[in-house]
Amino acid sequence: MMLIPLLLYILVSKYHDIWHIGMLGFTYGNALAALICFITAVIWFIISKDPSAFFYHEYAHIIGLSAIYFSLYLLVALGYIILNFTSFNRPVFIRLVAFFLYLNILLLSSKILIIAGTLLLIVPVLKSVKLLLQKIAVFLIAACICLVIAGTGNPIKERYSDINVHNDSIVLTAGSFKNFPFDGLSLRLLLWRMGNELVNENKMWIWGAGGERYHEAFSNKIKQYCLYGGNIATADTGYQNYNMHDQYMESYLQFGIAGVLLLIGILTCSIYCSIHLGNSFLLFVPLLFLVAFVTESVWETQAGILLFIIITSGEWIRSQRKTSEALI
Repeated sequence: MMLIPLLLYILVSKYHDIWHIGMLGFTYGNALAALICFITAVIWFIISKDPSAFFYHEYAHIIGLSAIYFSLYLLVALGYIILNFTSFNRPVFIRLVAFFLYLNILLLSSKILIIAGTLLLIVPVLKSVKLLLQKIAVFLIAACICLVIAGTGNPIKERYSDINVHNDSIVLTAGSFKNFPFDGLSLRLLLWRMGNELVNENKMWIWGAGGERYHEAFSNKIKQYCLYGGNIATADTGYQNYNMHDQYMESYLQFGIAGVLLLIGILTCSIYCSIHLGNSFLLFVPLLFLVAFVTESVWETQAGILLFIIITSGEWIRSQRKTSEALI
């Protein structure tokens, strides 16, 4: 945190290529972190014979970051490689790094980020490939990966198949959820329902609860719906400290309509500037966050908000400098 002002000062200074050097460090740093996760998973699998070591939170726990946030970091690094491919030396090596990053995104098994990252990056990947045979090869590789995931029993497929659509109507109407078998979707639907009820009951539509102070009232909602409230003996807090798992809902609950408009305004401004400056990577980042916000309160952690601020600030400064140099 203390070094961030220094980083921003370096960005606005006259050092050429300093941002690309920093992004190289970010990209290879994430690749190294992914390699540590993979090696650790291999060692643990040899010891335990448990394949879950290669997937989701078990895979990422060694670096102290959740699977969702690590997926987000890897996608930003992968996006930088693909959208700035000509800036890298050793093209064969960087292609291997990109493939390894995407493999790790699959292993981390974040449902929405796998889909969003793949869709957001497929167009620039195809644009970067000039020959027809290479485009066909890309399609075949992508198709084979999808077929293997869909046609075999594996934890990645299970992350999608575990969703029980019959639970959706229950969580939106039921009054008690003691021992209820939540999946990722039904839990989020209930959190959003309780958050919306809290806003309506306290008539705080415009300005919200005033930040994270909503948790005190939210704990009463958890008791009202008989959700697991934790265990004092083990310091387990259960669902009491859960956020909304949706940045839009989080902003609405904390700061009302004003907070949601501000959030949408920041994303809209970022997207507009990226299009105006013709910076594809600067466009990729807010679009990725826009999708990630649907299932995670990404900006409620330093890992999420600092990633967005530093990447967008650096790319905006670099694009502005390029524009200024072109006019001289």
